[in-house]
This record gives sequence, structure tokens and C-alpha cells, in this order.
Amino acid sequence: GMFGKYLNNNPKAPPVGIDAYMTNGGGTYTAPQFDTSGVSDLAPYFMRDGSWQGNHSDYTTSVVGNMSMSWIKKVAKGERPFFAYIAPKACHEPFTPAPWYADYWAHTWPAHEPRPVSWNASFAARKDHHGNVATNPMISSTCADYVTTSFMNRWRSLMSVDDVIADVVGLIEAEGLLDNTYFLYSSDHGFQLGEFNILIDKRQSYDQDIRIHMLARGPGIAPGSIFHFPGTQVDMAPTWLGLTGYLGNAPATMDGRSIVPLLINASDPAVPAQTLAHIAKVAPKGAAAYGQTWRDSVFIEYYYNDPNTKCAHYPTEDIHNNFITIRHMPGSAFGDTSYSEYQSGTQSQAPGVNFDKVDFIEYFNLTTDFWQMHNLRDTADNATQALLHQALHQWYNCRGETCP
Repeated sequence: GMFGKYLNNNPKAPPVGIDAYMTNGGGTYTAPQFDTSGVSDLAPYFMRDGSWQGNHSDYTTSVVGNMSMSWIKKVAKGERPFFAYIAPKACHEPFTPAPWYADYWAHTWPAHEPRPVSWNASFAARKDHHGNVATNPMISSTCADYVTTSFMNRWRSLMSVDDVIADVVGLIEAEGLLDNTYFLYSSDHGFQLGEFNILIDKRQSYDQDIRIHMLARGPGIAPGSIFHFPGTQVDMAPTWLGLTGYLGNAPATMDGRSIVPLLINASDPAVPAQTLAHIAKVAPKGAAAYGQTWRDSVFIEYYYNDPNTKCAHYPTEDIHNNFITIRHMPGSAFGDTSYSEYQSGTQSQAPGVNFDKVDFIEYFNLTTDFWQMHNLRDTADNATQALLHQALHQWYNCRGETCP
């Protein structure tokens, strides 16, 4: 079953293999609309196939949670395994909390967003950065308040997500399935809150935009353990398939790899047989050997969308913000670094953007420059940058099993 945000241009019909479908492109926080299929028997909304329109008493996170819970109650009674994709809009803009959390702020919570050295940075500090990052004005007090309000309402809107998580875990426990269920919790992007004078959003190559959490729970996952390997969202689908017993790393249509052998202790007797079969297939020499074949970098690709100007004078991006990035991890041959190539233009105008006419480079060493203030493009040796360029374009041109 799929419940919540799916794609910005949302398909009216479900993808192959989905039995229960209640999704949208994000929609609104109140009175949300969803494209629907196979959920007409689910309380409390009994949505007909086609489309469902809520009213102003319906808060989107609650609708997603209620329908997810109703479907889980239905399928948990059967003998077949089930997969629930639960994706609330929160905490996407405009960060509208549920009415019952609209004014909540715990006394232990911070008074404002984090303000590192990159927050409201001077023009001099940004002069070696790309596009409007170098040219956005200093943040006024009024617009600083706008950032802080956004920060606070993001946290408030996430309180309803916390409620959904707690209710789903509680339901699985009540159904007696807690010891036979995997939970994975993640997001689709990071966020900026005033760093490099971008008031809000997530369209840049910097770590605060591209790094995301991934929490996992289930049989064979040791409580408090840490996953030490670099992964991205492209690894999620192969991982889901692996948990179900897929006898391969990933279908040829997928660029990612299964993290199951690195996440799960195969010697734990609680691990389901089908998951063990997947681990045995893709990691026959064990987790340590599988880990030695794992990548030491991740690839990020983005194309300019629109200015998305905030607080009247602060564009989120401009036409220079098309980039491909290779983010190496500590311990790699290139160290803890980020290397990005930019090409100006738009995808909608010929000849498009193919990174064959790169017009700006950013290169940062995050061991010594965690907030990516000092671009090494002009000072780092050319041989290293040539190797980074080669590795970056290997990622850019890869597909399926040819990807690192």
C-alpha cells in the first residue's frame, strides 16, 4: 500500500504491484486531495477509486496516518507479507502544523534555528561560491524572523509525523508482528535555514541539503548500532526487495544496491528465512567482504527549477544552479570532500544541460572546513581535481550495475 506524497506530478493510477493507493504530489495541509485506488473499504474515509477531496477539518498527516493504519489492520490478519509506504507531506513548505500543535514549543527546544558560520555569511565569505549564493543580500532582521518561524513550524508539523510513527509501531505490536517487521524511516532531502543566505529550501549541493537520516529497526538489527557505509535513496528499493528475499542485488532498472547484508546480523535467529536467502545470495563471503566492495562516495545531481524567491529579495537559486556532485567519505582516497561541477542554463531550452560545458567548480575539504566556506578550486592540485572530474563523470554516465 502507498499512502501520502508520491511524485510532484502524481500519477492517477498506482504503479505495478500496489494494491492500495492513496497518494498526491504533496497537496495542501488542510482539505487535502488524494488520487485513490483500492481503498474504498478502508475506514474512516471509504475513498472511492479515482479521487478524494477532504474538507477543512481534515489535516493531511492525520489522513495519511489513519488510512495507513486502517490498511495495516486489514492486511495484518492475512498470511501474506505486506509493505506500507507512508509519506506525510510534513515538513514541506508552508510548514503548517496541526491546529492542536500550532502554538506548542517545549521549553527545552532552541529559540531559533542553528546559526553556523555560514548563516548570514558576508559577501567576502561567499565570493568563491556559485550563482546567487555569492550575490544574495545579507539577511535582514525581518527575514531572519521569517527563517526562525519556518524552523519552528517545521518542528511543530513534525509532531504529527511523530504521532503517526508511534501509532504504526504500536499497531504492529498490538497485532503481534513487532518481531517480524522491518521499519525504515528516512526523508527525501536536507534543508537550509539561512546558510549561505538562502533563507529556506534544499536545492544546493552543500551537506545541509543533501544529507538525510535513515533509522532502521527489525530482526537482526542491533539496537543502537550505526550503519557506517555511504548510501542514498537509490539504495532503498533494492533494500526493500532484499528484505523480502529477492535473489539478487537489484533489478537492472535500479542504480542502487541492497544494504541488507551491512545492516542485518545474519547469525541472529530472528532474521526471516527469505531475508537470509537474500544475504546468502548477494554476500556469500559475509558482511565484511561485502562491505569491502561498497562505494566510498555518493553522487548528487540537480537541475535548476525556478528562483523560488523568499521574503521579497532572496532567491533560492538561479540558472547557474545545475550541478553534479561527488561526495567522498572520510577514509576514501580523496578524504572527506565534496567536488561539484556547475553548468548554467535550463533543461527546457536547447541544448539543455549535459555538463559538457562546465563553467564553475566547487571543491571543499570537510575535515578542515565543515561548513564549506573555502572553495579549493584555485588552490588544490590539478591532478587531484582531474581524478575527481573523472570519478564524477563515471557516476554521471553509469546505469544499473555499472554504478559504483
